[in-house]
Amino acid sequence: AAVTSLTWGLTGIFVRRLPSFSPLTITTGRLLIGLAAAIPLLLALGDTRRGVLAALKQPVAYLLALLLAGYYLLATAAFQMAPVADVALLISTTPLFVLAIRWLRGRPPARAEIGGALLAMGGMAVILAPRMSFSGEAPVHQVYGHFFAICAAALTAIYASIYRILSERNRAPDASGVSVLTFALGSAILISTLAL
Repeated sequence: AAVTSLTWGLTGIFVRRLPSFSPLTITTGRLLIGLAAAIPLLLALGDTRRGVLAALKQPVAYLLALLLAGYYLLATAAFQMAPVADVALLISTTPLFVLAIRWLRGRPPARAEIGGALLAMGGMAVILAPRMSFSGEAPVHQVYGHFFAICAAALTAIYASIYRILSERNRAPDASGVSVLTFALGSAILISTLAL
């Protein structure tokens, strides 16, 4: 958890320090770099190659890849618009969304999970509330950044929930296959969008 938070923060700092590229351009670059890093693994590791080929035959793998590509785009936009610490904190609310999805599916969380969620929300309120302005003084782009960060967390939760359901039914696509598909499909869609 600590390493994940650190890497989200470092990603945010990197995105924030870049010249004023659009979120589409930055996300396209990130996905292309991911694809370039994954291709040698595909060529070298037979298991990874088989996992990718199997994922290409599963329509749900494309949905999962689109959810992850959407997460990358929304998180990048959020890091550009709002303070990095705020965005990293809001993106880490994914477990709260997972609990809400489980609840909607008729599987209420245990008391300990509810207590943990309330504790997490209280901690976020302590950190974020002093910096948020309810008098309309907060810059609009910062409000959008917070909204995009929450949407990125929700997309990740939807991805995790779908993947877990598929895993329980032994129908989940290979995770490495979904990752490669995310890089390839996401960059292709974003390059097309930039071209338009």
